[in-house]
Amino acid sequence: NLFIVILSYLDSRLHTPMYFFLSNISFLDLCYTTSSIPQLLVNLLLVVMSYDHYAPVCKPLHYAVLMHPRLCQSLAVASS
Repeated sequence: NLFIVILSYLDSRLHTPMYFFLSNISFLDLCYTTSSIPQLLVNLLLVVMSYDHYAPVCKPLHYAVLMHPRLCQSLAVASS
């Protein structure tokens, strides 16, 4: 996306409305990606933490089975 924006800016043959809108959508896509992915990771980390708090409160006898070390590792990797 960044390459499309730079190329359409530098090449004078690409100064047409079609390439203007293409570079505009590429720039917006770049901005949304850099702002939404970190927010998604934060929300995923909050979901993992809330599940970790839910399990011992609502199902205290099953906590050791629910929060198996392999599941804990998988959740940590998914939220990283």
